[in-house]
Amino acid sequence: MEYQYPFYESGVELPEGMSLDDYRHEYYKNNRNTGRVIAYTPEGGTDDTQPTFDGDPLITGHYVRIGSAVHFEISVDFDNITSFGTGEYYLTLPFPARFESAVREGQLHDDSAGVSYHMTGEIHADSDVMQLFSSDKVASGVQDAEFTSSSPVTLTTADHFHISGTYIAAETA
Repeated sequence: MEYQYPFYESGVELPEGMSLDDYRHEYYKNNRNTGRVIAYTPEGGTDDTQPTFDGDPLITGHYVRIGSAVHFEISVDFDNITSFGTGEYYLTLPFPARFESAVREGQLHDDSAGVSYHMTGEIHADSDVMQLFSSDKVASGVQDAEFTSSSPVTLTTADHFHISGTYIAAETA
């Protein structure tokens, strides 16, 4: 049986033994959260000595998924951090990425100095880990530098950052 559902340019062959009603049920079950804001708990850390906290890390995340396109936002507050650890920071995304990409909608707020720094996330294909960078001005222009406890500024518990962006989820996600 060939049919048009929903809004396909050409008909789709139903799997053997599946009725149109069964297909509709599966379609809606698998797409019920399309376009909805979903909360998730990102994990974070460094590629060296891990940070420590007084309680759970204050990391929150949300995402919206439409098809394989995922828009996410993550906020990190340092209020309860007891040690910032060493090495480059990373955060986890809600789904592994299909392609390598970079998102540049992030900002580190150095509240004690009243200064903000631009943040970038680098996402590798087939991974849900996003490495974090900050912008560094050099003689030839601006480049990305690893985001660590001392770069672009020495972090304090008064600081916080947020990052958001859009990427394509892997087909298996």
